[in-house]
Amino acid sequence: MINKNDCLKIGTIKRKFGKNDEFILALCVDFDFFSIANDILLLDINKGDLLPVFPSSYTEKPPSEMKVIFENRPDNDNIDYYLNKNVFIPKILIPKETNILPSQLDLTGWTVSMPSLNKKGKVTDIINNKHQQLLVTEIDNHEVLIPLHEDLITDFDIKNELIFLDVPIDLLNLN
Repeated sequence: MINKNDCLKIGTIKRKFGKNDEFILALCVDFDFFSIANDILLLDINKGDLLPVFPSSYTEKPPSEMKVIFENRPDNDNIDYYLNKNVFIPKILIPKETNILPSQLDLTGWTVSMPSLNKKGKVTDIINNKHQQLLVTEIDNHEVLIPLHEDLITDFDIKNELIFLDVPIDLLNLN
């Protein structure tokens, strides 16, 4: 069985489409994951229980959506069962050379490491402003807002859900 921690969330099934059991997948990533893992998707059916499903076809819709048809839906009668389910791909299928930026991922739950300040924290939420994203981070039992900016990111590890930041101490003191 595949562990949810070994997977990357790519979106959520938002609605039915058409009459052929098609679904609209609202994407939360901005990279071509279907060129990586187009054989299998995993649905979070019960808070961590992942059900493998096999897309028989998919069509790109607007940049943030995709139309998907599953060939092996176990519950053919209850289409609504699949609505609002999170969709994942196994991280092991993502090649290291894949050009993914942290701003393209759902970083909620990731560990933030700031080695220069000897601080670690957990991302509890993401605020998407018009011009930038802010990581809502729990550090030393305090909520800290950190801009998700390429100048602050030194490295990140998708498999271990870890992002390394070089944040000026004054930025942490603003919070």
